[in-house]
Amino acid sequence: MIDRVELHEIEVSLRRPFVTSVAAVRTRRSILVALHGDGLTGWGEAAPFPGAGVDGIDVVWDALSSGEPARSALATAAWGEAAADLSARRAGEPLWRRLGGSGSPLVASLAIGIVEDPVAAAADAVAAGYRRVKLKVAPGRDTSTVAAVRAAFGDLEIGVDANGGYTPSVDDVPGEFADLGVAYVEQPYPVGAEAEVATLRRRLPIPIGLDESVTSPAAAAEIVERGAADVLVVKPGRLGLDGSLAVHALAVDAGIRTKASGLLETAVGRAHTAALATLPGMAFSDLARATDVFATDPVGAAPSLVDGTLRPPRRPGIGLEPDLGLVEVIRSAVRAVR
Repeated sequence: MIDRVELHEIEVSLRRPFVTSVAAVRTRRSILVALHGDGLTGWGEAAPFPGAGVDGIDVVWDALSSGEPARSALATAAWGEAAADLSARRAGEPLWRRLGGSGSPLVASLAIGIVEDPVAAAADAVAAGYRRVKLKVAPGRDTSTVAAVRAAFGDLEIGVDANGGYTPSVDDVPGEFADLGVAYVEQPYPVGAEAEVATLRRRLPIPIGLDESVTSPAAAAEIVERGAADVLVVKPGRLGLDGSLAVHALAVDAGIRTKASGLLETAVGRAHTAALATLPGMAFSDLARATDVFATDPVGAAPSLVDGTLRPPRRPGIGLEPDLGLVEVIRSAVRAVR
């Protein structure tokens, strides 16, 4: 039973602007969803990303505050996260265990936006303990970026993410990525160009992942049928936990790898992504500590990176308790459930 719902729209500042081929983000607004029941609280997060073609923050807020989360995919996902966290806490076990994952350490990876000095940004990541990074790229800001980072850090695992920034038949996705030891190329073309991605996949000797194209399990099934991806990206903030599990199962059946990722959320949303990342077949992830991305976060203490890895929590649920006093709260709402 759920007896009370709390919503908190918060805003946090990034340590450095996060620039992709579709948006430049300096602050991040999201909605934390708290479901209370039996003296326990489960947490989820809705974090619409600018330029991603998803519901805006006000649409998500209205859906959640009205008690009709089904009106918005992101609201539904956040509500489902909170419900799953609450259920795991009631059972007294970590969320990752209830999802069927393992407690093995997870390799962390820090996403680095398009910046003037990618080597300095990569150096900060390495100094913080990361052994894997994902570089945002765009036409004209691609091979030189990767080459500079590779020259500075020969052993660093590097993935690249174009966020659909290349245009089929106009821009060539650089074959030099292979020579530079790139681990994967994520979302090279926009959503809707999956046939062209399948053609690119036959040309480019690097695993190709699709992210924005994976809008639902049905969309993932079409991608698999087209042969358009080596890796399917699962984002609980977009697909919900149930949808993410369905995409993961589909990928496993098809012999395709998966990657756990998020929507630039705070530690709350990241904890749900981390729980998914423990599933078998998750070859990659965008797991990074929130404190390495944000200047402030509703969960103050950052987990330790040990040899570039993060250990799944042993506490029930997502294993953390937000403190709203640490962040700017824009608006809140409380609703009793009868």
